[in-house]
Amino acid sequence: MGAICYLFFGLAVLSLKKNIAENPTARNITNYHIEIMLYTFFMIAFGIYIGVIKNTVHPATQFFLFILCAECLFTLNICWSAITIIVTYIPFIWLAVLFKEKSVWIYDIISCVMTLLLCIFFWIQIVTNKIKQRLEEHSLSEANAALYDMSIKDPLTKLYNRRKFNEEIQKILIARDISKSTLAVSIIDIDNFCFFNEMYGHDKGDDALVQISQILIAQASRHNIVVCRWGGEEFMAIELTSTSEEAEQIAEETRAAVEALHITNRTATGQRYLTVSIGLHVLSGQHTETWEEIYHNTSELLFHAKKTGKNKVEFSLN
Repeated sequence: MGAICYLFFGLAVLSLKKNIAENPTARNITNYHIEIMLYTFFMIAFGIYIGVIKNTVHPATQFFLFILCAECLFTLNICWSAITIIVTYIPFIWLAVLFKEKSVWIYDIISCVMTLLLCIFFWIQIVTNKIKQRLEEHSLSEANAALYDMSIKDPLTKLYNRRKFNEEIQKILIARDISKSTLAVSIIDIDNFCFFNEMYGHDKGDDALVQISQILIAQASRHNIVVCRWGGEEFMAIELTSTSEEAEQIAEETRAAVEALHITNRTATGQRYLTVSIGLHVLSGQHTETWEEIYHNTSELLFHAKKTGKNKVEFSLN
């Protein structure tokens, strides 16, 4: 009868534990801890009664079955399991030595040791499984982050792709409408890159794209600029800046930094190194244009920079 009560009480504890997982309110957690305390007290009292007081001539087999059953219920909380073992074993061993013959209680002590070893085995398994789960979650998190990074960046240059850049454009335009800041948009195009590819090969062309992209990434990090590879040898950047002079200075720094890479390019008359032309369109806080107008005006500036000598920044302010 006691074993049946024990079983039903254990099932009630497990049911409440499931409720906590689904609805972890303070009240449910408090009720769960109270039921665990009552369950443990019942387990110790009933186990000692049938294992020692009622049974003084045989080893307390049923008692240790109760201990193992409790471990199956509570091993998810190792601290609580350890407390349960300590609180249970101390009175049990003391009463077994007091009420039983030595030839009997010695088996009870051996059973205590065996049960403790089994409990330690359970604990090791739980800890090992938790560590594996954490490692798998961490690995999955890294994999998801890598996949997301691949979805928003150009695989060669590691700059934003057009899809991600278009998302960032909307955020920046909304922020500008609120703050009335100066908006600067630039298109950066590598001069004579098609001829460079034909003469030096596509591998050298890819290396040049990567080197120039590293400059753009450094500028973006330093000045809080959003940059993307717009397509081929063309890049686009957008930023909120304090003044138009600051935007023009950043564009000129970018142009000069690319030229300073000294990537040999003898494809054009008088040209020694690979360079870039930049169309820079700046809107003051009071002026408003649609994104289509901004893009068109910036493209026109780039075209003019290409037409009038290349390796320069063509600038306009509205």
